Amino acid sequence: VAADSGAIGGDLSEEFQAIAATGEKVLQRTREQLQENGIEAETAILESAGDKVADLLVNDSKANGVDLLIMGTHGFSGLMHLLMGSVAEGVLRQADIPVMLLRVQDDD
Repeated sequence: VAADSGAIGGDLSEEFQAIAATGEKVLQRTREQLQENGIEAETAILESAGDKVADLLVNDSKANGVDLLIMGTHGFSGLMHLLMGSVAEGVLRQADIPVMLLRVQDDD
């Protein structure tokens, strides 16, 4: 993961690497669960350089011939939804392939 050393706060490469490592652990665990159930899947970590995440996901899925896009959703509502927007909602509006949304349960 590349970082701009001129970014506010200095070099963020350690933070980006930590985020990428966490994301890769989540994807690895998900791939293993799917494989245990006989489902073959490909996963990827995508970087956004100012693009809307929904645009990035839809464009990448088209470029890679994705058959089904599966996404987790946190179910933000109210002010949080207004401020954060909904990536899942954006993907649903734009995608021309099936999209499966899975509600993420908190570990609490």
